[in-house]
Amino acid sequence: MAELSLASTAISAAVGAFTALLGAGWKNYLDSRRKIDEDLRERRDKAYTRLWPTIMDFSQQDDGPSYSGTRQFRRDLANWYYQDGGGLYLSRGSQKSLKALFKVIDEMLVKQKGEDGEPLPDESSKKADEKVQALRASLTGDLLSYRSGRNIV
Repeated sequence: MAELSLASTAISAAVGAFTALLGAGWKNYLDSRRKIDEDLRERRDKAYTRLWPTIMDFSQQDDGPSYSGTRQFRRDLANWYYQDGGGLYLSRGSQKSLKALFKVIDEMLVKQKGEDGEPLPDESSKKADEKVQALRASLTGDLLSYRSGRNIV
């Protein structure tokens, strides 16, 4: 009978040790993920803060964007993405939004010939603005800036 009690005690101790080891490993994993997530969010915040004025300048033009302003906007976005390294921090959704914006701008500038100071046609301006708004929404989603606190885990 003593052997059975000793065996069950040993099994219980082993199960307890194994459970503790799994719990510690899981906690370590979660802590490392949290640190990575915090670092990524901080880097995104800095990168997106540099991009935000460019997006807002394009969106808030009274007469609508001009051909030259749109070309410059396209260059500024590409510089931020490639040269400043901002593209490294985009989520997949933000990458898709930026790519869609590039596509719309490129199509507008290739298909439509306009003078530098001339505003884009309303239809083109609306398409570009829709893509800019989608990019802005995606960027704020990356930063979790429009979510309520109870949804953030």
